[in-house]
Amino acid sequence: MFYKLKTVLKCFSKEKYVFFDLNDSSLALAKNIAKNKQRIVLFVLDKQLADNSVKQKIKTIGARYFVQWFNYHSLICNQLLKKVLLKNKTYLFFFSGLDVVNLKSVSKFYDSWTNDEYEKVRSCFELIVRTQNKLTHSVIENYVNNAPFKVPYSLFNDAELIAAEVVKQFPPIDTLTINTQNAKIIDTYETLIIGFDETGEAILRKLIEATQFVGTQFKATVVINETNECAKHYFVNYPEIKNHFNVSFLNIDAQSNKFYEWLNQQNTIKQIMVSAGSDKENIFIASEVSISLSNRNISYIPVIVIARDNEASFWKLRNWPFLHFVGMNETIFTERKVLKADYLYKAKAIHQFYNQLKPFAQRIAWEQLSDIKKETNIAIAESLYAKLKLMGKTFEEVKQMSEMEFQLFLQAQPERLLNLAIAEHLRWNATYFTNGWKTWHLKEIPEDSPHQNEKQKLHACLVDWNALKEVEKRFNIPFQFNDFNNVLITRILISNYFPEV
Repeated sequence: MFYKLKTVLKCFSKEKYVFFDLNDSSLALAKNIAKNKQRIVLFVLDKQLADNSVKQKIKTIGARYFVQWFNYHSLICNQLLKKVLLKNKTYLFFFSGLDVVNLKSVSKFYDSWTNDEYEKVRSCFELIVRTQNKLTHSVIENYVNNAPFKVPYSLFNDAELIAAEVVKQFPPIDTLTINTQNAKIIDTYETLIIGFDETGEAILRKLIEATQFVGTQFKATVVINETNECAKHYFVNYPEIKNHFNVSFLNIDAQSNKFYEWLNQQNTIKQIMVSAGSDKENIFIASEVSISLSNRNISYIPVIVIARDNEASFWKLRNWPFLHFVGMNETIFTERKVLKADYLYKAKAIHQFYNQLKPFAQRIAWEQLSDIKKETNIAIAESLYAKLKLMGKTFEEVKQMSEMEFQLFLQAQPERLLNLAIAEHLRWNATYFTNGWKTWHLKEIPEDSPHQNEKQKLHACLVDWNALKEVEKRFNIPFQFNDFNNVLITRILISNYFPEV
């Protein structure tokens, strides 16, 4: 009773982060959040499952727990808990590894409140929902948007988090030779992806987006069994990828002699990703690939392994050469990544900057942006590192320049500025293509239509740089200027909006 009272008192005075699912992922995130002593991290437990071992796990990471009886209809059925959660800001995490469980929990959350509580709930809560399948994303989104009352929410996908981390830890641009005088690359980025689960697919899409520079060729080989079905599914969801990017599927067993015979003939691969199944299978395949590369004296190629649990920790401690682990719970499930506090903060800053340039009546709040508009802002934030690499500058060097010095630097090499703008357009195209959009050809667009159709995922600007001029003439909008502007504002963004970089 004393423990519950103490927990309640803390909840009344602090910002709260509340979990309903106890697993390795939720414990990892809870531990990360609990480092900030000004908050309280709370696990709400079903009394039937709240044994001493469960309670001890929670205490060990610096979190607290509240025990109640769960019922079929209500997630928050204890009146004391309701009062506690309605005091100050409360983040609710639905962290089951099963999408259907998270959807049911979200439904039960809404059923927990009466009509006269809606306004208070709306101002106090934010929902963070985990998904494993991108198709579930739209199902949950539709449910929340049509719920009896509106609550701020965000959805995150394990595979998308891991893919973003792969590109952040191992930037493809670091594998390429850059001419910083003209921001051009005469090189091919070639990757091998072994396995094509949800994470492998997300990694491929993120790599496409991260390798769009003037002069660069993209090539990806995906090793997987039952290639035809997988490729068919992939290109149905992302129809323009096969038209613009060199992606091939190789139907072969990654643990067979035939595969290693094929691998031994490859000499231009820049990075290898392994996402074939379980951690054990991934680590075994990756170690065999690493040995094969070492035998050919090309062991400098990084082999990036997607691994999540203790088996990855064991191999990581052994410092196995040339294996790089991504996806472990303690590094992926952090507040900065799950709540997108880093890139999302930057993306909102970019949106705010452009919003202020518009007439007041045309400004759109971040929350009202469509998913693709949010994605394009996030992509600008994620691409800053590569953009500076193309310039031959670091974040610190740009921050130390005055605005006039930076603009003179850009204008000193007109070809460089042009190639940087073209790279912006290429990356923007890739963001749309890897989110399922298609080119809306001018001859197909009705006379009085706008240049995009979000419902059908069609956009007239999804063309190469030179063809963009024709689109500008048709709609009388200076689309190329936007790409130049994304380059020109680089120092303003870094200095004023990203001071921690």
